[in-house]
Parts: sequence; C-alpha cells; structure tokens
Amino acid sequence: MTPTGEFGKRGFHPQGSRRPAKPAETGKMRPLVIGIVIGVVATSAYVVVSLVRSPVMPLLMAELKLAHNSIDFSGTRIGRSSTAPALPLCVTKNMVGVDESIEVTPDILLTALKGDPRDRVTREPGTPREHAVIELAQMWGDVADCVYHQNTFRLCDIDNRALAVEAGSIFIRQSDKIAAQPPATYAAQPGEIQALQSVRGRVLAAMQNQVQNGVLIAADFPSSFAPPAVRKMLNETETLHNACATNK
Repeated sequence: MTPTGEFGKRGFHPQGSRRPAKPAETGKMRPLVIGIVIGVVATSAYVVVSLVRSPVMPLLMAELKLAHNSIDFSGTRIGRSSTAPALPLCVTKNMVGVDESIEVTPDILLTALKGDPRDRVTREPGTPREHAVIELAQMWGDVADCVYHQNTFRLCDIDNRALAVEAGSIFIRQSDKIAAQPPATYAAQPGEIQALQSVRGRVLAAMQNQVQNGVLIAADFPSSFAPPAVRKMLNETETLHNACATNK
C-alpha cells in the first residue's frame, strides 16, 4: 500500500496532528518574551535620545532639508584654505602684526594665526598675557569679515570656501568663549568684547546668507569643528538653491 493510501486508511488528518501547547510551557515562555520586548524598546529609546543629543543631529537635519529640496551639490566642495585666492587679501602682515620688511607668505601667516594664544606676545608692551586671547580673536574676526565680504562667485572657489568655513568657525568659537567669561578673565579693555560681538553678528549673518544661497552647506562644516552657534544656524537655515551652479 502506498503511503497515501495508508494515510487515508488510518483516517489521519493534517490538522489532527497539531496538539495544543501545554499551558505550563506557555507560561514559562511569556516572561522571556516580555523581557526581550522590554530590552528592545529600552535600547531603541537610548539610541534615539543619544542621537537627538548628539552634535551631529543638527547637521543631519540640515542635510535632510537639502535632500528634500533635491538640490545638487555633487563634486568636490572643500579645498585648501592655505591656497585660497582670497588669502593674500584677507591675511596680511599688518593684520597679524608682522613687519612689512619681513619676507613671509600669506599661508605662513595663516599658520601663525592657528597657534596657541598662550604662546603669543601681546601687541602692547605691559599688557597682561591673557589679553593675547582677545587680540587673536580680533585678528580672526578681521579675516572672517574680509572673507565673507567676497562676492558669491569668489566664494564658490573650493579653496576660498575652505577659508570661509575655517575663519568663520574659528572666530565665532573664540568670540563666544570670550563672551562667556567675565571681562577680567582676558584683561578686556572697555568696548573690546562689544566690538567682537558686533563682528560676530555680522559674520554669522553673512554665513547664514551663503547657506541660504547654497554657497555653503552643512556638509562643508565638520561636526567636530563647527562651534555650537554655527551648528544651530545650519539647523535653522534652509538652503533655497545652489548659487554656485548658476554662476558656472
């Protein structure tokens, strides 16, 4: 007799072979399943909270805005600030306090600006060493202000764009650090902190304008480099078009 015939002869039915689970086994499994579900929910909540608190989140949201707008920003965007065409215009010997008779190139002056302010000598003899922090911020303010005064076409150059990102970020970080401390911390003279804040506001507004135009985008600012004020601006600013694409 074939297996099929034997199956029919004995009167077995496929559903008849299914036995209900024992209540005791179901009861044992329920706490395990509940524990797994709770663990998954807790882990997911931790990941979400960590992402929201991360400094990367504002830049991610800004990137999502660009994706939603479907604006093309392909290609190399960031070059080298040390070879920026705007560097000789915005970083000069006089600005850095170097004698005109000394032979030094703008890229060397830029490197000098990136040095530790604690190793710098103040401009005026007898000025407390702490004041070097303010003097360095003033220099970076002059550089950033100059760079962001360049027209859109010049800032579309990848090296000039690198200089804009670098100078603006460094200056805003330094000015915010100074403003967060009592004036005596860095031996600030009357009006110096207010002057720094005025330049800061002008640079940040110019930076925001270039983000709206697509000359700068969130991806141009590394999350570990951009100060909180810049990350906040990037998160709150929508890029409307790519001005560099229309200027080609």
